[in-house]
Amino acid sequence: MMQETKEANKYLFICLANIRRSITGERVFRQMLEKEGYKVGSLEDEAKEGFDFIVDSAGILYKHGKRTFEKQMAEGARYIFAADHVVSWQLISSEGYNLQDSVKIVNLQIEDRYDPDIDWQRKELERIFMEKLVQYIPVR
Repeated sequence: MMQETKEANKYLFICLANIRRSITGERVFRQMLEKEGYKVGSLEDEAKEGFDFIVDSAGILYKHGKRTFEKQMAEGARYIFAADHVVSWQLISSEGYNLQDSVKIVNLQIEDRYDPDIDWQRKELERIFMEKLVQYIPVR
C-alpha cells in the first residue's frame, strides 16, 4: 500500500476506445478511494482545490472513443493505467504521445473481452480491477 499524500494526485485509465475497460477502471478506482474517505474529482475538476485525487479515463482511438486521450491529459499524472500491452506500447512509443519519461505507465494486462452490459462479465472485470488496483490505494 502507498503512503498517504496531502496533495492531489492524478491517475488516468486508458484503453482503446474508452468504452469498457478504462471507464470500468476509473469507476472502480474512484469507489475504492471514496470508500477510504478520499475526495475524488475528474479532469474537469483538476484546477479546483479540495480534491485528494483526480481520476479519469480516455481511449486512444479517436473515431470510437467517448473521450480521446491527448498528451496534455498526462501532465502531472502520477500513473497512467494502460488496459493492455497494445495501449501501453502506443503511449510509450507513439510520436504523438511518447510518454515514457514523463509519467509512470502501468500495464494492467486486461484483455478486451468483457462486456459491461452482461452482468457476470461486468462483475468479473470489476473484480480484476479491484485486485490489480488495491496496491495503489493510499493508507490513511
